[in-house]
Amino acid sequence: MEQAIEKKKTTPLITSLAVLLAFVAVIQGYFLYHLHQKNQAIEKKMTESYYSQNQNKGVTPQSAVLRAGMMQPTASFLSGRHDQWDPFREMALMQRHMDRMLNHFLNDTWMAGAVPFGRSDFQTISPSAEFEDQGDVWIIRFDMPGLEKDKIELEVKNGFLSVRAEREAQHTSEDKSKGFYTHEIQYGSFARAVPLPSNADESKVEASYDKGVLTVRISKKDDTQASVGKIAVQ
Repeated sequence: MEQAIEKKKTTPLITSLAVLLAFVAVIQGYFLYHLHQKNQAIEKKMTESYYSQNQNKGVTPQSAVLRAGMMQPTASFLSGRHDQWDPFREMALMQRHMDRMLNHFLNDTWMAGAVPFGRSDFQTISPSAEFEDQGDVWIIRFDMPGLEKDKIELEVKNGFLSVRAEREAQHTSEDKSKGFYTHEIQYGSFARAVPLPSNADESKVEASYDKGVLTVRISKKDDTQASVGKIAVQ
């Protein structure tokens, strides 16, 4: 008798848990599908932009994607390769994929009009970024040696931190005994965009540059606030 009563009590609980798990599975599936669709839309837009910038160079849409490093032809985000499908792993892969596409897109857009005509020694470098959580503030460090801080441009907008800097190095050599004189100028640039944590306060951002390292401090927030745009480097 007691077992029957206990069974009647546990049956609704098990049913409720099953319904809850099914609901969570549906929500998770919808989220992954929406994320995949958004990723495809961004990839298409950036591919078209890259192709339009290189159409005079004989670049096809597919080759433009591969040259920009935006995707691997055999990569699949929503299907496992050799092991069991892991949704969290797939979300992380998609996030890294979108970061790479955004970096290439911003680099190409920023540098489209900056390279001197006919120069082949202009190089764009994507500096490494290091995140650190210090309680009430996020610290982001970029390794960008050999720059002047007034040449660094920093901007926060729509949940992304964008960094751009240009470097010019000059080298002069002279040998009077052999009668020659050379003067070389080398150009280079740094460009990187990183997504910010959801609790980053875009209205409270500080930046400093010391010994080749750009350090950005972003306070954490409780409520959503508006972006402030460009930031002065101290």
